[in-house]
Amino acid sequence: MNLTHANGKVKRTISLAPLVDIVFILLIFFVLESTLNVFNEVKVDFPATREASNRSESVSGLSVQVFGLQRVWVSGRTMTMEQFRSYLDENDLSRSIPVRLELSGEAPVQAAVFVLDILQEYGLNNISLGPVRE
Repeated sequence: MNLTHANGKVKRTISLAPLVDIVFILLIFFVLESTLNVFNEVKVDFPATREASNRSESVSGLSVQVFGLQRVWVSGRTMTMEQFRSYLDENDLSRSIPVRLELSGEAPVQAAVFVLDILQEYGLNNISLGPVRE
């Protein structure tokens, strides 16, 4: 801020050049910062056609239905997430086995992510995602 005296009055002026420089530096910083972020992603295989989905249903695999935050249905029985983890421990499944993850309408997204984390922890990466079949 410059103070100048003209005719005995104090005149105040603000120079905008330093402000423009700061805004430009901040713009460069945020552009570089946004491109450096690496986001984790979960690969989900969706069937391309009805014929492809029928083929995947004919292959035996693990079907997991998520109904709530702590309630899943696996192989004909309802269990909690900890029981599901124990089930995977007991049934030493092949890493290439197809897993069908089905979500009910009232299931929170957090529950689906928790099940996906458990499946990936056990090396089960061949996962297809869809709604619960009636």
